[in-house]
Amino acid sequence: MTADAATDVVRAFVAIELSETVRAAMARLQARLKRSGSHVGWVPPENFHLSLAFLGDIPATAVTGLQAELVCRVSTMASLRIAFEGVGHFGSASSPRVIWAGVLAPPALMALQLGVASAARACAIALESRPYRPHVTLGRVRSGRGRDALLAAMQKDAAMPLGEQSASQVVVMQSLLGSAGAHYQVLAVVPLSGAP
Repeated sequence: MTADAATDVVRAFVAIELSETVRAAMARLQARLKRSGSHVGWVPPENFHLSLAFLGDIPATAVTGLQAELVCRVSTMASLRIAFEGVGHFGSASSPRVIWAGVLAPPALMALQLGVASAARACAIALESRPYRPHVTLGRVRSGRGRDALLAAMQKDAAMPLGEQSASQVVVMQSLLGSAGAHYQVLAVVPLSGAP
């Protein structure tokens, strides 16, 4: 692949952006978990988001078509309220992999995710086969160092309320990897029904 061809591919996902209030509550939770001294690659709070579909590396030219499909399939869906609560992990207790903040998913969120997945498939974008489990990633475990202290800290906040917010749009985001980690750039915005 030539250098020019490489710029024609974007690493992308579709998500709901978080409100500043919810983001701040999750940052405070993350700060408490950090005190465990565990070996975790923590996500910067400005990167917190509620993912609806990870698209992977897609042609940049696919973004316009995806936006059109999202307009067709989800823009008529109503804005919704989403509540966030607690902390947990993917992976076993002996080998946790991803630390997440919980989402109390209303049926409307699950319907929205199905619409997003349908739009992606209509653009021939292959999605992960595992079932959708709404969450906000706080960190990725790098090793077992400090694992017990981390799990104990998580147990204390297992049901902590983290606020709620309205979701009035979905965004297609590009993940740009750099020496300082990933940062995200909005490629497209699709308002939901009832959104300004």
